[in-house]
Amino acid sequence: MKEGKFISGFKRVVGGWREDMQGKLIEYDGYRWQVGVEDGEYPLTVDDLLYFYPLVLKSLGLEGKEVAISLPAETYLKDRDYERTLKSKLKDELGITAHVYPQGIVSLAHVEVKEPTVLVIDGGFNTINACVVDTAGELRVKWLKTYYNEYGIRDLLERYFREELLRKFPEVPNNFQILLRVFLNGYVDTGFRKQSVEEEKRISIRIWQDSLMRRIRGDILRANRDFDAILVVGGLSYYMTKEGIEKPLYIPQDGEYANVRGLHNATSLDSVDFGFGHVKYLIDTEQKRRR
Repeated sequence: MKEGKFISGFKRVVGGWREDMQGKLIEYDGYRWQVGVEDGEYPLTVDDLLYFYPLVLKSLGLEGKEVAISLPAETYLKDRDYERTLKSKLKDELGITAHVYPQGIVSLAHVEVKEPTVLVIDGGFNTINACVVDTAGELRVKWLKTYYNEYGIRDLLERYFREELLRKFPEVPNNFQILLRVFLNGYVDTGFRKQSVEEEKRISIRIWQDSLMRRIRGDILRANRDFDAILVVGGLSYYMTKEGIEKPLYIPQDGEYANVRGLHNATSLDSVDFGFGHVKYLIDTEQKRRR
């Protein structure tokens, strides 16, 4: 099995392949495309996911196969027309038989949770899907909400982390890639020396996480629901901590792969989790060679 990820960036190419290009070009919808490039088009809506899904699966060499794929949980549960449209599109265009599962919830096929109800928080760069799931017997969703363009990783870095950095470094730009690099490195390179920003990271995570959890808890209480434990998956899992959380907290190792591993565990099929920030995949390379 091969597990990996690439950026959900897609770029139309005029002309042929050049030496400065990443990877091969993929023919799709009358264009040649580069896949997984930072300076490309990114999906912003569920309709964008539907448009780019065939390109993603074709780039992974999955034409004519049976695959497990994901959609945002709220879309999957509240508007099944998207699932039907996506299945039909993949079958007609690529001969793919797709089995669609809700992001976040499908991670429970990978992570064992002992408590009877769990709050699943599946977050990425821009979007957070939160749902309360009854884990006793067949999984049942008791509450569901999606937070768009608030509380995601981008919000943590551009709103909270940058605010702390500005107290020490007044000229820090509001550039996501620069902020992400500084956050991951743990220092700012001033040109003369490297200055640690670990304290700024700690403070910004604490304030951001407290704000996020208060918002989610408030929305759940207003819906007269409750939960016994918390599971955090997606890229957000690398940033969450146990600080200030009293209920059991599950943060799986390599949490950004929890959905795609759940897809594979549930189906034993080649699996693709297409998010707004990254595409994660788990495919059987041995089977491809045998074919």
